Amino acid sequence: MKIENFAILVRADGITGQVVLTAAEQRLFSRLVIGTIADVNGTAKIIPIESIELPANPDVLPQ
Repeated sequence: MKIENFAILVRADGITGQVVLTAAEQRLFSRLVIGTIADVNGTAKIIPIESIELPANPDVLPQ
């Protein structure tokens, strides 16, 4: 899986929002969480969300 960008979405107090992370925090989070899921399950499952489109962010997650 070639991750180009990601967002952490949460719902709190009836409002859906995105957790704001620095570039370093994004890299760390992707390595820890997505890497661990892949280690345990072989791959992380991705479910498309039609109403949200994230652009690639090569500054944070270079290919």
